[in-house]
Amino acid sequence: LVGTLAEPVTAPLTAGPCGPGEPNELLTAALAYAARGWPVFPLADRDKVPRPGSRGFKDATCDREQIARWWAEHPHANIGIATGGGLLVVDVDGDEGRASIQGKHLPPTVCAMTARGCHYFFAGDGRCMTGLLPGIDIRGAGGYVVAAPSVHPTGAAYCWAPGLSPDDLPLAPAPDWLTEAATPTPARRTGARLPEAVP
Repeated sequence: LVGTLAEPVTAPLTAGPCGPGEPNELLTAALAYAARGWPVFPLADRDKVPRPGSRGFKDATCDREQIARWWAEHPHANIGIATGGGLLVVDVDGDEGRASIQGKHLPPTVCAMTARGCHYFFAGDGRCMTGLLPGIDIRGAGGYVVAAPSVHPTGAAYCWAPGLSPDDLPLAPAPDWLTEAATPTPARRTGARLPEAVP
């Protein structure tokens, strides 16, 4: 797709219709992500931040037993997926983000709906960057995203866009503009900030 966005992003930017995840759904989803090689860790209930006393994405793992223990202790914990290690995510936030990304090449790939926009998942490496463009952030090494069926603080649920879940299609390779932006240079190292959550 050149100059356009994938179909789910042109729809109303809300995750409301997805419905919040129940405890068993959260554990099932966390285990499914781990089975794909996406390290996960628990976030605070209905929030985007790590659980108090945890190390956040530094605790992320694909170990099924550890994941089961976490969600047995905190059954309503939201799910964090650690980015980096071959996973790059573009966070498109609201109308501002949609306007900013027009004209950028976005191949069909896995896409999640968030409370205000969407997350595009790509296969690639790079660092986190906030404010790459207005309403556009990148999550890479040293970052994470909140994953479906987690619940946003507003009460909206994160969910996979119809036909664009990890079960529907593979991750597309990161487009050249994304790989270039996510590759550290002296100028970018000076200006980039490393976030720990995604709206």
